[in-house]
Amino acid sequence: MKNKIKIVIFCIVSVALLLNFVHFVYQNALDIPFWDEWDVANSIMQKGGWLKTAIYQHNEHRIGVGLTLMKALAPFTRWSQLAETAVVALEVVGSSFLVLYTKKKIVGEISLLDLTIPLIFLNILQWGNITFAFQITFVFPLVFLCLGLWALTIKDVNKRNFLIVLFSLLGAFSSFHGLFIPAVFIFFLAVESLLNRFKQWKAALLAIIANILIMAAYFWGYEKKFQTALSFKPDLRALDFFSTLLANGFFYHADVSQKYGLRYFLAALSVLALAYGLYRLVVLRKNELASWIGVLLVAYSFLFALSITLGRSAFGLGQASETRYITFSMLAPLGIYFILENFKRKNLAKFILAAVLLGGLFSYPSYIGDLVSPGTQARKDALRCYKTTQASGYDACFKIAPLYPDETRLNSLMPKVLEYKGNMINYTY
Repeated sequence: MKNKIKIVIFCIVSVALLLNFVHFVYQNALDIPFWDEWDVANSIMQKGGWLKTAIYQHNEHRIGVGLTLMKALAPFTRWSQLAETAVVALEVVGSSFLVLYTKKKIVGEISLLDLTIPLIFLNILQWGNITFAFQITFVFPLVFLCLGLWALTIKDVNKRNFLIVLFSLLGAFSSFHGLFIPAVFIFFLAVESLLNRFKQWKAALLAIIANILIMAAYFWGYEKKFQTALSFKPDLRALDFFSTLLANGFFYHADVSQKYGLRYFLAALSVLALAYGLYRLVVLRKNELASWIGVLLVAYSFLFALSITLGRSAFGLGQASETRYITFSMLAPLGIYFILENFKRKNLAKFILAAVLLGGLFSYPSYIGDLVSPGTQARKDALRCYKTTQASGYDACFKIAPLYPDETRLNSLMPKVLEYKGNMINYTY
């Protein structure tokens, strides 16, 4: 009876989190390209060119996997951004279920404390990803990282390594931070082989070489299209940015995490958890899959935070609380959760971690929907204006809400895009 009650509670809370997530996405999604998606409009509308699409570079990102999917979906959805936004939501929701399934395969059961997993994934603080269609490309590495972690549960080493390489390839050509997928798996394969005294070194070496080639292929024909100058100064300012971004993954906004040194505490907690996981794996030589997954998740979140610090810290500390970064900085507490699976007082530690995350969620001064809805409504009004106004009158629409920073380019693309979306039913390859 107790087990049934626990299952019912788990399902009720999970469904509540899911419904809140889906409702928020539904309320704020809009069927028109926004910001960066206008940059790929010509690629979407152009027939053929699939190889060019597969290796397409946008700013510093190779977005071929997501862009190929967008282009493939376009004929069937009239290039609907609502459909693309639904895919983004499915990426996050699917990753949550995949991690839960991986946890069950490792431990053999799902407990009430495992509600921490959907709590982490199904947060609407990451609205900068889940309400904009183009983020289909930015979120994809999350999916392939989680698929790679699931692959670690496969006992057949050759099959496991093949899947790791496959997911690394797809992840790398999704976004720049997808490169960290082969990076963390190279580390896993090398250390695992060392701890196993090179028993299956040929399979490990082959997978490592394949992952190195994937990373090298990413930069084949690569162009320097950085949005700002990289900052390599290892000073206090960089540490503040890095720790603030990590704290954002624990759901603490910069305004809150700066108080009482909270951002440093959360960053230190992540470092200690990573050290503890590595201690169990390397020093104690306990080949625990939960520890491995935890270590790889925290390591990935560190690489992501470091890359954003190098590439975006010039914009100022406020940039560290950008909502779209939460989708990957939240992997730090997720990794800690897995590392705690082999902690002596794991239930208490997991409960404290969940309380810390809830504290972050409730630290926000108002419901996120109230912060997001005005911008959504403005874009809806602008879209209505574009649909009912001749091209010569687009200036008034741009003043309602800019859908792209360059008004001249937006005005030149808008008629083509609206016509294309209206004629998609007659589109042929």
